[in-house]
Amino acid sequence: MKLFSILLFIFFSGKLFSQNQTASSGGTATGTGGTATYTVGLPLYTNQSNTSLTILQGNQQPKEFLTISYKQPEFSGIRVFPNPAQSQFLIQLGAFNFSNLHYKLITTEGKIVYEDNFSQKLTSVDISNLAVGVYYLQILNLNELLSFSKIIKINF
Repeated sequence: MKLFSILLFIFFSGKLFSQNQTASSGGTATGTGGTATYTVGLPLYTNQSNTSLTILQGNQQPKEFLTISYKQPEFSGIRVFPNPAQSQFLIQLGAFNFSNLHYKLITTEGKIVYEDNFSQKLTSVDISNLAVGVYYLQILNLNELLSFSKIIKINF
């Protein structure tokens, strides 16, 4: 009997996890395929991990990963610097004729925060009033996209 008690103790002495809070509601759902019992309460979220595996206990939400690729048009001579920028960045057009060119600065949500025509080959864009974050710069010739760059606004 002693040996059985020791084996039983060793077998159940590992960590056991379960919902340790009182359920506020619950019930049984019945349908043509069978029944399911459920509880509504505050679950305890516990993560177990080691070097090669992580187990997340609790409610799981699926994650959706989207890969969006964009092939930048290959026009040389357009430079955007410094990047990341704190208060302003410069756009250098190189050999392009700037008479038909304009640019747009767009948030990650798609809102245009700045749009202007080029008046010279080296243009300064003031971003001191913008929030810290990532912006996208489009340089267009009429409606044709010439360059697409990611601009990072930082604070020191």
